[in-house]
Amino acid sequence: MPTSAALALEGRIDRLVQPWTKAGSPGCVIGIVRGGEILLRRGYGQASIEHGVAIDPGTVFRIASVTKQFTTGATLALALEGRLGIDDPVQAHLPWLPDYGTPVTLRHLMHNVSGLRDYLELTRWGGMGLDRPASEADLLAAIARADGLNFPPGSRFLYSNTNFLLLGLIVEKIEGRPLEEVFERRFFAPIGMNATRLVRDPMTVVPRLATPYLRQPDGTVIRAVQAYPTVGEGGMVSTLDDLLRWARHYDRPLAGMAHLVQAMQTELPLTGGGWHPYARGLEVGTWRGARTVGHGGLWPGYRTEFLRIPERDLAVVVIANVDAIDPYRLARAAAAATLAEEGLPPEPAAPAGLDRLAGRWLDAEGLMVLELSPADGGLAGRSNGVGYAFQPAADGWMRAYRGAFELAVRADGDQVLADTGAGRIVRLSRVVPAPLPDGLAGRYHARELDTDWVVAPTADGLAVRTRGPLAAAGPWPVEAVAPGIIEVSAPNRWMNSTFVAEVERDGQGRVAGLRVSSPRIRNLRFDRVD
Repeated sequence: MPTSAALALEGRIDRLVQPWTKAGSPGCVIGIVRGGEILLRRGYGQASIEHGVAIDPGTVFRIASVTKQFTTGATLALALEGRLGIDDPVQAHLPWLPDYGTPVTLRHLMHNVSGLRDYLELTRWGGMGLDRPASEADLLAAIARADGLNFPPGSRFLYSNTNFLLLGLIVEKIEGRPLEEVFERRFFAPIGMNATRLVRDPMTVVPRLATPYLRQPDGTVIRAVQAYPTVGEGGMVSTLDDLLRWARHYDRPLAGMAHLVQAMQTELPLTGGGWHPYARGLEVGTWRGARTVGHGGLWPGYRTEFLRIPERDLAVVVIANVDAIDPYRLARAAAAATLAEEGLPPEPAAPAGLDRLAGRWLDAEGLMVLELSPADGGLAGRSNGVGYAFQPAADGWMRAYRGAFELAVRADGDQVLADTGAGRIVRLSRVVPAPLPDGLAGRYHARELDTDWVVAPTADGLAVRTRGPLAAAGPWPVEAVAPGIIEVSAPNRWMNSTFVAEVERDGQGRVAGLRVSSPRIRNLRFDRVD
């Protein structure tokens, strides 16, 4: 029979997810383990609205990037066995990769400091979306074409799925077997994760897999579609019960695995000495004064948060089958509910005058447009089409409340300062209406993408049509956000992406090309084609 403490915790968690308990709604699972004991494992909402199937702790979900810690775990296991070195150049194992002009090592890949361009972004810029079928060969070809880096390896952090796709290939090559079998033999079978698998083909039938949904502006939901194969970067399916077993394993590892678990949680300073929020396939941070270690997962219609707070011997797992639920925030709220009786350090108060930050702001050098608005006594933001909340930090800063993403803002009079990581603090300029740059219409080619962008007039101004090796898309509307800087919007059913570009001119003032950035690709050049 549940104790009064267990019933009180269930009540607190139930209130957190109350909006997702209505009939006919998708939902989530929440699990809490502390001191090796499972305190809560509950499901809310529907795994299939069409068939009226409820979510329960045994429901299977795609957990996307939570896969990355298993990929780095397999890589580190091979290193501990002497079968590879984590400072090996990546081309030593995958010679088909281009020469980047500077060493990129397996250590760089594991810590997301390689500078390699994200393959999902590489294909998105060429008109692909996750709902359009692609093969593994297509994705590897996109990686092989991109011989530029976002920055010198080790100098800063930037999340890239390419890193973990490549690590998975290296593990497969050395092990001589598919990654599915490697994970099963090294992790799933020993730990008893019997419902967990690596499923790379999105068309594979997976028993008990929850249907993924996307919420529409009117509050209704539609089925999410994804057609990309995923492997070491995000191909796993799992259940709440299995991830609770995995969470418990970190603090109580099986015999012979303690050194591996410790190695996975090792951090790496940047070459300039700065800190960044990524260990080895694991996000690190702080919450209420305690170190957090875990990872999120995001895929069309699926969202996951795997959160551990080692100092409290506490882990929380949240998995949702609708994009409107934010497991990152929900997991931390569940942690607070679990520790409510023990007392927690207070969170910093939001600074006064947040309304002064409202509006659209431009980082002209970093090519980012940031929209800020006061919300629920705090601050909401949106950049590159992605929305998120901010949480108060020290000294008047507000830090983005989402996974491994480096952004904090602070009012400075009537202006905004932004901390974008690696010690870079920049003063943003307010976006004001500006005319579209003269002479912008024309064709542009990106060699790294093998992609053309055609900028042409429309009834409303200018728009981009893109044609890459796999697809074509557009028109994508173009807006001037400052003299000589434009923002291109690429809407789709899952995520409305944006790109920010600086218009470059030759000595005669003619448009010669575009320097373009998005969240995981920096300073990629499109040359004007006459």
